[in-house]
This record gives sequence, C-alpha cells and structure tokens, in this order.
Amino acid sequence: MTAGASIVVRSYDDVHGSFGTPNELVPYAAGTANYFVAWSPDGEWLVFTRAIGWGTIDMQASIWIVRADGSTPPVQLTGWTQQTDIHARFVPQASAVGGERMFFLTFESIDAFGEQLAAGRTQLWMMPFYPDRAHDLYAGEPAFHVPAQSLATDNRLLQWAVPTAR
Repeated sequence: MTAGASIVVRSYDDVHGSFGTPNELVPYAAGTANYFVAWSPDGEWLVFTRAIGWGTIDMQASIWIVRADGSTPPVQLTGWTQQTDIHARFVPQASAVGGERMFFLTFESIDAFGEQLAAGRTQLWMMPFYPDRAHDLYAGEPAFHVPAQSLATDNRLLQWAVPTAR
C-alpha cells in the first residue's frame, strides 16, 4: 500500500485473458492512504479504510464506502476523531429490515467502549449499511461493540465463513 494511492476496479475477460480499462473509484489524494478494500455480498459496493498520517503514531483512520461502478463519490461511515477504525468487512449474508436490504459491516476500532474500556485497545465493532439508499447516502448508522469480546485483550480482524453445500 502506498500513501495516496487510488482505488480502481477492472473487468477481466476469461476467454481472452485480458483486463479492461481501469475505472478509478477513489482518486489519489496527497496525504491520505486508502487500503483494506472489501466487496459487498451483492458486488455493488466497496468498503475501505482511509487514513491520514499513515505510518505515524498520530494516524487517524476511518471507514469509507463507494459504489463499485463509480456512480457516486466515496462516503465516510465512521468519524475522524482520535480513533483508528480499520479492516472493515461485510457479513456475507444480506438481512432485511422492514423489506429493506441491509448488510452488516464489521471493523476494528480503538474507540472507547462506554465506561468499561478506555480508548486505545483494539475491539471489534459492527454497523448496519443499507445499500438501497443510494440516492440518500448518509454518514453511517451508529456502530455497536460486538458482544462476547475480552476487554482485557486486543481483538482483531473479524472474518466470516460461508457454509458450502455438501
């Protein structure tokens, strides 16, 4: 990962073994780093980490999302406080709330957890994302602390496995 790098997608033609023209979704921006990119289960969104102060003790990082077709600009989902939110991943299955599609995003954060945990210890957090609100993108729904974590240790990079048919 290089600080200031763009995020692009490219099609691939299996028959001819060739790539299509790159589509830049997140343009280069001096002083920022965009990394840890993950696809949504429906293939329509990319979530990524954007950091300022990359490689320094004063790094600030937040979670952003962008449409995979580039039709909307990136939207910030978590804040730019003295926190570090990184490694966002989608839960592989979609949910529905009142007939509206919803995905859950998980991520790591050093944000404080109420009065139980001071800021600085990495914990796993989760937040809902509603993909059908493309016309009304928002700054994110409130995140919540994933239950059953040890508050005495750092917890990192929640991964999901999808069962396969046997």
